[in-house]
Amino acid sequence: MSDEDDHIARYQRPPRKGQFKPGQSGNPRSRPKGSKNIRTYVNEHLNKKIPIIEGGKTRKAPRAEAIAIQLVNQAAKGESKGLAAVMSFTREFDAAVSDLRPNVLSRAADAAVLEDIIARIRAGDPSPSPDSMIPNLDPDPER
Repeated sequence: MSDEDDHIARYQRPPRKGQFKPGQSGNPRSRPKGSKNIRTYVNEHLNKKIPIIEGGKTRKAPRAEAIAIQLVNQAAKGESKGLAAVMSFTREFDAAVSDLRPNVLSRAADAAVLEDIIARIRAGDPSPSPDSMIPNLDPDPER
């Protein structure tokens, strides 16, 4: 192609005058620094403190707390919407925190005891035999 053909506008070849210059952005003004998205606005409004009355006393609490109090009160009254919301939040919280909780059967002694109990149930003998008793190997007896 000659240099003359390069400046002719055609399919997928805009005129050179309309093309971006090297190093020039396609969106020169872009998003202004410090502009906020909807999540930021929602979080700001949920964290604003409002006066609430509990037990005849007024105190300031974040809006998120006031919403939580209202939902729990609705659930306690038996209202289905409040109950569904509280159950949903607790399920989400439990799912988020479940990775942080230690595994109950993380110790070998616990797993051995559980396997022994399952074996006895399957054999039809629910009472432990003296030789199947495992001594306490835990250095911290208060746990």
